[in-house]
Amino acid sequence: MSPALWSGMRRMGWLEAALRGNAACGWALCGWLSGACAPLTISREAAIDFERYPDVVVVVASARSDEHTAYLVDELAGTSGFELVTADDGRSTSARLEVTVVVTERVDVDSDGDVDTSYDGEARYRLIDAQTGELVDSGEVDDTSQSYFEAFEDVLDEIALHYFRPFRV
Repeated sequence: MSPALWSGMRRMGWLEAALRGNAACGWALCGWLSGACAPLTISREAAIDFERYPDVVVVVASARSDEHTAYLVDELAGTSGFELVTADDGRSTSARLEVTVVVTERVDVDSDGDVDTSYDGEARYRLIDAQTGELVDSGEVDDTSQSYFEAFEDVLDEIALHYFRPFRV
């Protein structure tokens, strides 16, 4: 424990000092005071069997298909359970992720004549077994944003989050 923290604990009270001066110490102290003895486990199960589908080719149909495909490939490569993520449709992979994204502009005018513009993004995705053509996983995501480009990124981020690598802490 640092001398400054110890000095502060003596002057203002040990609980307040612990909670202010050192967040880790404060959280540990709160857990101890609340009688928390059981371990806390945080986990996320895999959306699919990443051992069966270790690699995927990504194809996005949108207003800017190449740009959005590259964006989703980067997001999946960084966070998903896939070992290999590519946009190369000619490459042999175990799965194919097909995504369709549409963003619509919504303009609302209130009684004072003030205009509020927002963008509704919607994406549908299907993960298909590349060898059998069978549907492995599918879903829809939507999001509302204040920017046209942000709406695209937000729905693609939701898809990347769906395929987030499994973990247990």
